[in-house]
Amino acid sequence: MAASQPKIFTNMYKEPATIDTRNLKKLLATLSIGDAKHDFKFPIENKATVKDGNLKTEEIQGAINYGLPEDFGYDTNNILPEEDCLSSVIANYITNLTPTPTEVTRLFNNGASGTELQRVGEYNPISVGNPDFKANESTHEVTTINGNRFNVNYANLRPQGRVASMLNIVTGNSPEIPADEFYRILQLEPSRRIAIIVDAASIGLYEILNKGTFTSGVRPNIYYIYGAEVVNDPATKKTPESKVFFKETGGVNLISCLPNITTLPIYNYKFSDPSISTSYLEQFYTKYNFALSDIKTNIKGKSSEYITNLTITGNPHQVNPIINSKSKNDITFLKSILDNFLKLFNKKRTITDDEKFLFSSSIQQKRSGDWLQVLLCAAIKDKLRVFKRYDDHTDITNEIQDVFFVTHDRIALAFALLNGINCFFTHHNSSNHFHSVLAYKLNDPVANDIADRNLAKKYKNEILKYLYIYKQLAEVPGIARDQK
Repeated sequence: MAASQPKIFTNMYKEPATIDTRNLKKLLATLSIGDAKHDFKFPIENKATVKDGNLKTEEIQGAINYGLPEDFGYDTNNILPEEDCLSSVIANYITNLTPTPTEVTRLFNNGASGTELQRVGEYNPISVGNPDFKANESTHEVTTINGNRFNVNYANLRPQGRVASMLNIVTGNSPEIPADEFYRILQLEPSRRIAIIVDAASIGLYEILNKGTFTSGVRPNIYYIYGAEVVNDPATKKTPESKVFFKETGGVNLISCLPNITTLPIYNYKFSDPSISTSYLEQFYTKYNFALSDIKTNIKGKSSEYITNLTITGNPHQVNPIINSKSKNDITFLKSILDNFLKLFNKKRTITDDEKFLFSSSIQQKRSGDWLQVLLCAAIKDKLRVFKRYDDHTDITNEIQDVFFVTHDRIALAFALLNGINCFFTHHNSSNHFHSVLAYKLNDPVANDIADRNLAKKYKNEILKYLYIYKQLAEVPGIARDQK
């Protein structure tokens, strides 16, 4: 009998390494500070004076660095806008839009002080997928700086733009494409069972998936995962009992799922050396421990309220307990707290370590909303978390063959690509009146084979179980049998 292959876990660090651990940590620090700048808009660049002329921005930078395993530094060039954060994780891309594919390579700069990251060019997924806003569908390939290769399909979901009357008066938006076209253009295989973790979508995702007819006559299964990390995120989500998950005809079988647990576990997220750690729980970029509870359900009449709690711990004396973390991770709520810290930074005194902890952990709270959802994708992909259908409580863990993270956030997309997670990146262009999506599919035959074998094993076990039951019944006196 052939020896079983060792289990492969999702990890940002690859062998052979295309990026060393020091530079990988610097890249994660760059994404972390870029995320903070994008979300909170407070001053963190190297400016002598801000607003009233005496805000000490070096104190802000020091407080942010206090909570990171590797400093992002004090160089303004390390504080990137959202689009450059995404570009910073892409080593090269190949576009197939022209008769001759064009490859854009982004290189390392070998400096005297060691191998340093350098951005070469820019990767803008919308421009690559749809230059001049003319393409309705296209393909390209990207390779991340840590060696993940993705095939990317672009689809304009509203190819007719806006609907105009005979007098050229705009009467409304044209409909988005149906699910069968969504699958065709994005080259998704209808027979494969997909799980989606929805961060946020700037398209009519559920409307698309709930309409259309597949030529095979069989509706594909898409499992909507409602895990603790989804609830922890402050963005508005569909809850499992939403009507969009109970459409009996048209589109896909969109099935809502909850954790299949009997106790309420705690998921302790932290960061360990990526060349050593293989756990998804040790890939969140922080110096702290983020203890996230699983979902607690409160029944309120015909509806349910889903709650998670989050406890952030620095040293034993530094604890930030967050009850109902979804509501407390909201930008508006957090910004009011951070504004009070900015007033402290403005005073002529040294900021204490405890103040630095509360400031930096509050910033990381918001980032946990996006990044922990990505890591949940890794956990589901690796079969480390179990889920069941909301409607009949059937376990679907081994049903899942592909996992997709759905987002319109480019920094969250960057983190997902570094982790080798499939993505649906959604985009809404107001001026051109179209909705679009890019499907990033990891080119990983080994992972696909493992997913297929897990599904085959599940069905084999079910068949054996029913054969056993049939055999037991056949041996019971009085059970009717077919007679020859």
